[in-house]
Amino acid sequence: MAMIHLTNEHLIVKDVIYNRFLSTKSETVEVIVSDFDDSIFHVQVLPEQKDLMKVSATVRGTEKVLARFSNVIREIYGSLWQETPESGYNITLAIDLTTLPATNEEKEKLANKLAQIKRNIVGAPFIGLSQALLSGTPSKEPFSLELRLAEFAHFIPSDDRVIVVFDVGFKDSTDLAIGKIFLQEFNDVVRRARELASAPSSNFSPVAPQDLVDRPDLMALVKENPNRAGFVSFAFTKRHMENGKLENSTDHVVQFRSFLHYHIKCSKSQMHSRMRARVNSLLEVLNRAVPEIPKDKKEKKTFSGRTFVVQTGGAVGL
Repeated sequence: MAMIHLTNEHLIVKDVIYNRFLSTKSETVEVIVSDFDDSIFHVQVLPEQKDLMKVSATVRGTEKVLARFSNVIREIYGSLWQETPESGYNITLAIDLTTLPATNEEKEKLANKLAQIKRNIVGAPFIGLSQALLSGTPSKEPFSLELRLAEFAHFIPSDDRVIVVFDVGFKDSTDLAIGKIFLQEFNDVVRRARELASAPSSNFSPVAPQDLVDRPDLMALVKENPNRAGFVSFAFTKRHMENGKLENSTDHVVQFRSFLHYHIKCSKSQMHSRMRARVNSLLEVLNRAVPEIPKDKKEKKTFSGRTFVVQTGGAVGL
């Protein structure tokens, strides 16, 4: 089965923004959408400010990210980023609708950029630590970001690489069982597939890896969790960041959690489909296996509808 890659932008947010960019009318917009990780997005064009669009978001850990990696967000969004976010949200971007790009292609590109607000927040720690590594002044301070409740991504820099450790858990017991098998493949596939030799090294462990154990400040965040499947580590070196590769590596880091859950759901759907197909085939076999009644046991009737019973010594009509 071919594996697909999920998009980085929120598709509903992108459609709302892009459609407003294409509109020839001064329309108001008021759209609030949420994501599976409790993130909330708000796209707004007020009646009294029809030339100004605001895109706001509430993403877990935004304040912590901005406190250390605000330079990354500023580099991406420039003057679009507002220092004071909209009330109830922790980041806001503002777009002047009178100064939009001329072509539809450029407008769509801008809409994509705005709709990737969560991707850029979650990816900012990795981008910031990677840029420091490429500049020759690698950071020594790790960074932890809570992606979902009790699930963290730990970014651990060193002199020659940035290690990302995901603390992965599943609320559903079936997802937990399938997830452990799925994650074990990160250890096995490296030994089987030579074409992955140049990919970031990966490792799955049911217990905290040494990279976390050596950091008491990070281990303090590793609480007892009965839903924990284990820890997945990826080591990114300079070759995974140079020559424009940093954006692609960031995409994979940000999408790993959603990618994992998506394909676990696909695996469950595939198994359910196969089980239903198997049950249908067994029912067909059972239907064909209904025994026929022997001829001497079949009920016989006379022309008038009376039952004809064969008895020893002769036939009697009942």
